[in-house]
Amino acid sequence: MNYTFNTPRFFSKTVFFLLLFVGCGWQLEAVTKTWNVASGDWNTAGNWDPVGVPAAADDVVINSGTVTLDVSPTINNLLFNNGTIDGTGNLTILGSLTWNSGQIGMNAASTGTVDVAGLVTLATFNNHVLQGKTLNCNGGADHSSGGFVIDGGGTVNVPSGQTFLASATGSGVGACNCCCS
Repeated sequence: MNYTFNTPRFFSKTVFFLLLFVGCGWQLEAVTKTWNVASGDWNTAGNWDPVGVPAAADDVVINSGTVTLDVSPTINNLLFNNGTIDGTGNLTILGSLTWNSGQIGMNAASTGTVDVAGLVTLATFNNHVLQGKTLNCNGGADHSSGGFVIDGGGTVNVPSGQTFLASATGSGVGACNCCCS
């Protein structure tokens, strides 16, 4: 059996559907996802507004509540205004972390890392508490105001070549492996 293709028509339809398919797949835009429950798991779609678990291109806002890292997500930026980030999962932030208040880890059992590629900014005059988890400030850190408590085995790492600018108070029994200025 011989098949005959109307070449211009066949190719125009093929190109149209190919562009539609590729265009839809590659043009997904980043979304700002806001934590919207008092307590729950990161990986539950209904805990976020708009509904859906944050993806690597998304910015995340946590204003209050307890977020349990039941998975090890990757996101773009995190605005952490208050609340608690707990659990044993790791959090990878491809951009920056702005930490206005709140607690990362609740005790020494809160293992795992928060790995930030960009700048970590500890802002406002509220307390910042790190317990159990390791905070890797790969793009440096700026602690311009507020208290900072590192406790329960918490660790802050700032790699060589980056700085931890500290102009506020800190305390605790954790570790700060930093190049401070």
